[in-house]
Amino acid sequence: MKRYRSEPGTEVVEQLLKDPRPEDRFFLSILELTSGILRLAKAGRLRDATATRILAQFRSDVREFYKVWPLSEEVAVSAVAVIEQHKLRSADILPQRKR
Repeated sequence: MKRYRSEPGTEVVEQLLKDPRPEDRFFLSILELTSGILRLAKAGRLRDATATRILAQFRSDVREFYKVWPLSEEVAVSAVAVIEQHKLRSADILPQRKR
């Protein structure tokens, strides 16, 4: 989220994205970032229009800068849609194990 919201560490993320090194590895959770931005908006810590703009930029960045290996495109698109519709945390989208 540091790329899309000014907070401690934002400068570091910006620098890493400007000058990536082969040894730099990023694990990117599309669901986690989407969920975090939407929860900030829901809590009133981020305006809805700002959240929408951040998510649009994030999606563009994912296509341009990141290599993503989803389980399948259908599953990833469905999961993001459910999070957006219900303003869930990313872990809420996972099926619960029966005990």
